[in-house]
Amino acid sequence: MSNPSILSSLVGRQIGWLRVNSPVVNLNRGYECAAWWQEETSALGIFPLILREDPYSKGKFYATATLPAKVTDCNFASLWCGNPIGKYDKSSDLGRDASISFRVNLPELVNTTGGHYPDKLPQVEYTVIWQYVPAILAQWQASAKYWLETAYSVLSGTFGGEKDTNSFGYYAQFAAEYALQGEAIKRNLGYMTEASDSWRNLAAKNFAWIPAAE
Repeated sequence: MSNPSILSSLVGRQIGWLRVNSPVVNLNRGYECAAWWQEETSALGIFPLILREDPYSKGKFYATATLPAKVTDCNFASLWCGNPIGKYDKSSDLGRDASISFRVNLPELVNTTGGHYPDKLPQVEYTVIWQYVPAILAQWQASAKYWLETAYSVLSGTFGGEKDTNSFGYYAQFAAEYALQGEAIKRNLGYMTEASDSWRNLAAKNFAWIPAAE
């Protein structure tokens, strides 16, 4: 028994957009020397959100956007036993092209689509392509069922051959999480398909930036 991967056929496909209203700053420390780092500042604009599946956890999906960025600060000084050697000039590194990978959880993507920001726009906002929401909902409902069945199989001893009451809560919490998120996705899908004209008009206003991305 494994977690269903209903969305697997859509992996790599664009399922929404992300708009950057103010620069996203990322501190990149992924270098062979622990003392090296690079600050990357994203551009503003609208970027596609692509569906991904966690390579280490089947049935776990999310979306990512790749934001073009520039290097705005860094430190790649040569070191010996942790001490700088010579003089480091960062000017040649500043302004180089970079990129920032921005990850969005699918329930958040669905549930914040069409959000209303009367006072100040958030740093980033995103919207899902609604034709994919039924599949996202089906994935979350199937995952909730899978984790619940796993929890009870652990409790009954059919999972691994021994009863394990200590692990029941561990698996049950995943079932509860997926179930609650699935209900929120279902509710928001209903808003878009059954809502009043006033809600539709509000949503249309909040979606006004999307055509610029298409």
